[in-house]
Amino acid sequence: MRGCGCAAPICVCARWPVAVRCRCPSTSWELPPLAGTVVEVYPAASRTQWGLGPGRSMRELLESAPWLECSKEHRRAYDASEHAFDALIAALTARAAALDLTARPEGEEIALAELEGWIHLPERESLTRLG
Repeated sequence: MRGCGCAAPICVCARWPVAVRCRCPSTSWELPPLAGTVVEVYPAASRTQWGLGPGRSMRELLESAPWLECSKEHRRAYDASEHAFDALIAALTARAAALDLTARPEGEEIALAELEGWIHLPERESLTRLG
């Protein structure tokens, strides 16, 4: 996958908390305020926001995000494991947060989010803009 335009892999840690970073030395994904270095996500909600069906389908994801490159081997792995697919969706949601394409807390929500955390929901049409 080359989200930043380079051949460097994306590192996704699927254990709690979910984290994402690009290992490309020429790219820095600086997260906006309140994002810190870890982005809390809910993959099913991200799929809904992006108009993806309730299932986990690499075909559907690749059709919706034509910029996303995925080898046949990785595609099979994502299709075979809901955990791997959710980790990919989590990484894409973290990318949306890095691009400031997720909902942010406002007003009184800010203090609560700083204390409790914030689940980042991507903007509805943002999947095509992540590449």
